[in-house]
Amino acid sequence: MLVNNTGLTGLAQLYIGDLHSSVREGELYSIAHQYGDITFIKLIRSQTYTNRAYAFIAYKDPTQASSARRELNGSKIKNTVIRVCRVTKDHDPQSNIFVKNIPPQATLKNFEDIFTPYGAIISSKICYDTNGNSLGYGFIQFERKDKAQEAINKLNGFLWGTNKIIVSEFLPIASRSIANKTNLYIKGFPLSYSQDMIKEIFSQFGEITSIGLMTSKTKDGERAFGFVCFSNQDSASKACEIMHTKKEEDFEWYVVPHMNKNVRKAVLRDQYLKKIEEWKVKNLYIRNIPKSICDTKLREICLVYGQISSLKIVLSEHIKYNAEGDMHKELLPRGIGFVCFVLEKSATLALKELQEKTLEGQKLYVARWKPRNELKMGLITKMQMRNERALRFATGPIGFQIARGQGFPINMPYFPAMMPFDKTGYAVNQQGKFGNFSQVPPSSQIPNGNYRRPPVPMGKPGIPATVQEKKTTYEALLPFVMNMTSELVAGKVTNMLLDHGNQIAYSLMSNETLLKEKVREAIEQLKTVWANNPTQLKFLESIPN
Repeated sequence: MLVNNTGLTGLAQLYIGDLHSSVREGELYSIAHQYGDITFIKLIRSQTYTNRAYAFIAYKDPTQASSARRELNGSKIKNTVIRVCRVTKDHDPQSNIFVKNIPPQATLKNFEDIFTPYGAIISSKICYDTNGNSLGYGFIQFERKDKAQEAINKLNGFLWGTNKIIVSEFLPIASRSIANKTNLYIKGFPLSYSQDMIKEIFSQFGEITSIGLMTSKTKDGERAFGFVCFSNQDSASKACEIMHTKKEEDFEWYVVPHMNKNVRKAVLRDQYLKKIEEWKVKNLYIRNIPKSICDTKLREICLVYGQISSLKIVLSEHIKYNAEGDMHKELLPRGIGFVCFVLEKSATLALKELQEKTLEGQKLYVARWKPRNELKMGLITKMQMRNERALRFATGPIGFQIARGQGFPINMPYFPAMMPFDKTGYAVNQQGKFGNFSQVPPSSQIPNGNYRRPPVPMGKPGIPATVQEKKTTYEALLPFVMNMTSELVAGKVTNMLLDHGNQIAYSLMSNETLLKEKVREAIEQLKTVWANNPTQLKFLESIPN
């Protein structure tokens, strides 16, 4: 687990889930710090759900962690109900129980109060919809299975207000009886089939209690589907076994046990996620395909590497007008294609061979397929790294900032970012002192050259709302903070100052005394958070007194 990798074993650790994506680490620290001394905090943005985040927090004292879990669990941060649980490996995986028919007004504190007498609780959760309304069910995780079983025996059927709650062992989707064992879902048959015809076909497997037929419209036209309910499970199982995928003259039967909508969605999602993992290793993305290459030709090229399960060349719609002004649409290849092989080793071989292949003078670009969300996160990460490098290396002398494509000011001495400063604020090297840059020189002393000053708000300063404006504020404040700290922590301290708001950040640039005070507070906070991390504490040793 992430927290354990930091060397914080033995400390009371908490997991905080269902955080809103806009929550900042500093805000979370301020809330959690009320319950005790924090030795570690880490906020992580969820890659699965874009509007969610989660965090790990470690306290010095286990009793403080217990108090924080009890008070924070079920509370709201930015109108989102969070859940807090202990991070521990000392629990039985089978000690999780499922509770339904929970009253709508119930809170997690009420929820835990009912189950606490039966044993130590690691975590609890009540599920809510997107509007914050209770869905009426939740989960309790005990440390031990015997305590969970005792709670099930004593509380199943317990009257909570006017609601009679149902308590049972939690079962993952793979272990549940996810389908109605006597009711079958059927489709694939022609629209002309009547109930009598369906009954005649399926009555050979056993007694039928009810039949329902329906139709729905699809992009390919109307389709028929229905339900056949047997009096016992054996008859339904036999019908499924014989009729499912059975081929008639012009259609194929589809017969499976009926599942309710929520369970079916969960099963389909689980199947889709498994498919994605399979596509990652078997599906190839190919670019720079000549326009003259069609699906058939590309299939012939790729078949030498192994059997292909699917293949597609991406087409885009082009609109043309003839001499009479009539519009004509046609589909033209974009030079991009996807090839999915049956075996992973075939895809690996094709990836290696096709990267060196040239078609009609165009060298192919081949890579393994990735889902869109992973591509998006990869691009965001690259952009963030590029921006950080630009901020780190594009900063000139203290108080100045180099514009894109410009050099440093003419006739102005430049000191590398890693050049040490003595206690008086002078930059030094083996030859001695070069000049005092602890204060930004007045504009009248600035020589002419290609440079630009940090942006200063004109008139009544407002709070920038866009990412670009925040970036501009960061770029303006960073040189001042770097002059008071060091390159290793200047970026972190600047981000902490920006958490106070962009308007305050602008005012700090014109008030050196206030800026020093805020920087000192940020450094003290870092010392507290990094107290048990010697590597990070070394970063603070480089800060001049």
